[in-house]
Amino acid sequence: MSGCTPLTGHMPPICPTFRRPTWYRSESVVGLGIISGVKVAEERDTTVITMFDVEELGVDRAMEISLEIAWKDATAVYLSFDIDVVDPGYAPGTGTPEPGGMSPREALKAVRMVAAEGLAGVDLVEIAPPYDVADTTSQLGARLIMDTLASLVEHGHLGNRLTRTEREQAERERDRAAGI
Repeated sequence: MSGCTPLTGHMPPICPTFRRPTWYRSESVVGLGIISGVKVAEERDTTVITMFDVEELGVDRAMEISLEIAWKDATAVYLSFDIDVVDPGYAPGTGTPEPGGMSPREALKAVRMVAAEGLAGVDLVEIAPPYDVADTTSQLGARLIMDTLASLVEHGHLGNRLTRTEREQAERERDRAAGI
């Protein structure tokens, strides 16, 4: 899949974006849960999986497709989670609320799935405290980060302690790669 390709043919579709860090190619960028902004994504040659697609395919399948594209020929994946992918009924504290977004349950499942594969990094954007009602958006944002980290730990991508032998071997490999 290259270009902005809504999978089910539905248009319109800012949102969890799975991309390679710094050196990524635009075709490895996936916008999941897009509600608006298809034209911009199309101009940037990225893949779009709209909320219509997520609704039709289900979160599991939409995530499988997203991760397949993001991981193709990649050594690392970076997650940028834009809170406005969540329906403003659940996350009103954003500058660009878009009705028809994900539920918190779908968003949490999505971040757990991407984190299970391992991440080079993660960020959470578009939380706007002045627009937040009873801190619901901030609480959801904190939970999204917490579930991401917990999933990384659960799947062995974070928090593992190396044995002395493993650490020494890793240091030797690092030094050899650096020419030391």
